[in-house]
Amino acid sequence: AAWGEIDVPGCWTMQGWGDLPHYTNVVMPFAGLPPAIPAANPTGLYEREVEIPPAWAGRRIVLHVGAAESVLVARVNGHEVGISKDSHLAAEFDVTAVVTAGTNAISLTVVKWSDASYVEDQDQWWHGGITRSVFLYATDRVHLGDVRVIPTLAEDLASGSLEVRAEVGFAGVPPEPGWTVEARLGDLTGTLAAPVPHTGRFEGPRPSRH
Repeated sequence: AAWGEIDVPGCWTMQGWGDLPHYTNVVMPFAGLPPAIPAANPTGLYEREVEIPPAWAGRRIVLHVGAAESVLVARVNGHEVGISKDSHLAAEFDVTAVVTAGTNAISLTVVKWSDASYVEDQDQWWHGGITRSVFLYATDRVHLGDVRVIPTLAEDLASGSLEVRAEVGFAGVPPEPGWTVEARLGDLTGTLAAPVPHTGRFEGPRPSRH
């Protein structure tokens, strides 16, 4: 009976829920030594129903939470799908196995203080809530699981190299040969391409550019 509405993205500390912003610079906002946390720990429980289209059947479905401060526990249709402890980075959860076409319930529990608060401590305002967008998206079963682009500047400060590392995921299907990852850099002539080994990982060539 006490449920209310809140804006997401948004901090509950800025939306009138009684827990106010707290600024500190050299001390923690609560007493104790790591990893102790206060017994009075503001916690938000976010729930919402979403519709998954029938066209997503057979695809890999991912729940994306852009940022939550500071501990996030994600549940979908009553199933715990994961936990995250970074207030300012995105967390993603593969929810393919627990969703169906039609109405699905998403529940996100956000706890303000944790052992991670000691790691994140700096000259800052302390807030609580979900501070970036939350959404679901779908990919093919074979998908780009991770991409890292590593630039290197040469000693002449006018040229360098670019290394591309990609991880190809095979969600629910066995890795198979025949897949290729391609990349293109700006107006650089040609396309970088490398076959995907059975491990699903490859390191692309390092093109030089002046």
